[in-house]
Amino acid sequence: MSNSFPANAQVVIIGGGIMGCSVAYHLTKLGWKDVVLLERKSLTCGTTWHAAGLVAQLRATHNMTLLAKYTAELYRGLEEETGQATGFRQAGSLTVASTAERFEELKRSASMGRCFDVDVNVLTPEEAKKMWPLVNIEDIVGAIHIPKDGMCNPIDTTTAPAKGAKMGGASIFEDFSFDTLPEDWDHFEPVMEKAIHRLPALAEAGIQLFFCGPESFTPDDRYLLGEAPELKNFFVAAGFNSVGIQSGGGVGKVLASWIVDGAPPRRWICEMWIYGAWHRFRATAGTCTTGSSRPTI
Repeated sequence: MSNSFPANAQVVIIGGGIMGCSVAYHLTKLGWKDVVLLERKSLTCGTTWHAAGLVAQLRATHNMTLLAKYTAELYRGLEEETGQATGFRQAGSLTVASTAERFEELKRSASMGRCFDVDVNVLTPEEAKKMWPLVNIEDIVGAIHIPKDGMCNPIDTTTAPAKGAKMGGASIFEDFSFDTLPEDWDHFEPVMEKAIHRLPALAEAGIQLFFCGPESFTPDDRYLLGEAPELKNFFVAAGFNSVGIQSGGGVGKVLASWIVDGAPPRRWICEMWIYGAWHRFRATAGTCTTGSSRPTI
């Protein structure tokens, strides 16, 4: 934590979660040293600190898969680079399908993943059961296994790029608080019932801690990323729909390049940039109403 607050800076980042720290880290990697990150309370105290820490590589679109794949590669090497442990380990993931339609979707995702060198295996229910004996496969039609998917400690994983950013010359200013929401068993109960059906051992495990924390979601489940159309040099990375940890490294790299170069990397098509995703929701109460123009690449 820095003590001397500057009067000005080349870049000011608002928010000290995984996204803000990743952007600061990648900006210093691109040679920008005059970077200030401001956190109203303490690093990770918004939504990052209570994230599950899952680092999956396969997402719904090509670009999001590329970002997630880069994120896993970044987390793998952060501890060696910064000296800050992240708790990252690649234990693999198993995703099961209980309908033929869902299994078809998983197989299509697997095919897309292979285009980006994501190691993914399509399994029968019996193969999934052999891999994880606790799972109930009575209504399963198939599954996919991604050996290099992993998990991490969200707080430590955010601290690592923050430390890397400070090593690169950035300054970080942060008072102290971690907020939670009231318990909502009525909302959680159907999810718990399905979890027990899929993993019967959960019925005997009990609940040690019932936790409800804030999270941000967008109407179409795509996050918002890029320069605001009404305000030059004002960039946004928000609305990550509970996939912030697994997207943080890639998003930080893309946005840092966008800030430095003045345009997004050309390899990224306009599928998730800011306001583009929300354009058709503008007339709906309670959603974004701050502009009508779409950014172009």
